[in-house]
Amino acid sequence: GMPSGMPSGFPSGNPSYIPSSSPSYVTLEADTEKPSYAPSSSPSYAKFEADTPFDPVAFLDSIAIQNGEEFDDDNSYQSRALTWLKANQGFLNMSETKIRERYALACIWYATYKVSNTYTKDLFGDELPRWRQGMNWLKAANQCHWAGVQCNDDEEVIALNFVKGSLTGSFPVEVTLLSKLTRLDLFGNFLHNSGDKGNAWLGQLTNLHYLSYGDTYFEYDGIPTEIGLLTNLEYYEADYTKYYGSLRGEIFENLTELETLIIGGNSYMSPVPTQISALPKLKHFYIENSDVTGNLDYLNDMPSLIDHVVYGNPELGGTIPSNLPITLQGLAMHECNISGTIPSEIGLLTDMKQFWLNSNDLSGLVPGEIGQMTRLQVFNISENNIEGSVPDSICDLTENKKLESLVVDCSVNCTCCSECL
Repeated sequence: GMPSGMPSGFPSGNPSYIPSSSPSYVTLEADTEKPSYAPSSSPSYAKFEADTPFDPVAFLDSIAIQNGEEFDDDNSYQSRALTWLKANQGFLNMSETKIRERYALACIWYATYKVSNTYTKDLFGDELPRWRQGMNWLKAANQCHWAGVQCNDDEEVIALNFVKGSLTGSFPVEVTLLSKLTRLDLFGNFLHNSGDKGNAWLGQLTNLHYLSYGDTYFEYDGIPTEIGLLTNLEYYEADYTKYYGSLRGEIFENLTELETLIIGGNSYMSPVPTQISALPKLKHFYIENSDVTGNLDYLNDMPSLIDHVVYGNPELGGTIPSNLPITLQGLAMHECNISGTIPSEIGLLTDMKQFWLNSNDLSGLVPGEIGQMTRLQVFNISENNIEGSVPDSICDLTENKKLESLVVDCSVNCTCCSECL
């Protein structure tokens, strides 16, 4: 098509005006001693304009991820999307934006609607589920009205919500054509995206603030390095996927906007990297059941942490740091291998509401300073080697009915506990 920067007709009184974005025109001018003609008198230019109307098919070839080779196979999801799009009413008069957006969305449909993958065979056999919310997909004339699609005022997609949508197959790279996308939620689908082919393109979605594909079959050697390119991310959820491999710290180096990191239920066989500790805005950090190793020193310097869930990591040892983040309201570190005593400085965490320390290797006495944690609702220290008795200062917390669940081993003396194990 025409270069977008070229004015359609130059002012006739100013023949020397040369748009910088038009190299072909500049060379034309260079051959002439004096630019004595106005562009409107240039027949070649007028002819160029008349002979090349916008060609939507050529445009699709130009934006296609594989440069149009994907259209050689009539059965590819891209070919099916193209065939559908060409049959759209008004296709030849559609804008570039509308063609690009509708093509990308149609690719998502044809790649994930009742398409089998490694896992669906065991889950469903040959009877694949329909999308839960696909009623008006490919039907409504305006793609912005399709279920789960949200657009801006220019009818460009800014959010896709497919939570528990029964998507199967593999989520397609063509989503990267939706250049204004800020939110992608694929949580709880039967999608199998494996290796670089299925994961690397995530790094192109650089406008995302929210990305979730937890509880899916995304598969990779740990969290893909490309996630580190998503520097606008505030919410990242990739828990209970097939991410098995060590946590690479450099991924988190530049994710300075991140507030929520939910990456439990995978297998990392490595410690929590210091780059996660350094995230300035991280409030919610979930990494339970993930074969985390090392110790809890990563908690020392987390400036904004509100809740941390790290239970079910039996290789995670060491002691409880005495300078836990003062901002903490919830801390679940049960079923790990934490030893030593409960530090008295824990009483400084006066915002704490839920504190789970059960099923570890803790010893010593229960510090009375816990009585300063006046917002405490749950405190569980059962299945450890703790001795002595629960101090009155903690029992006082049960009298205002806020501390509802206080659980210890039956070998610990307690007059106010809700249960002992």
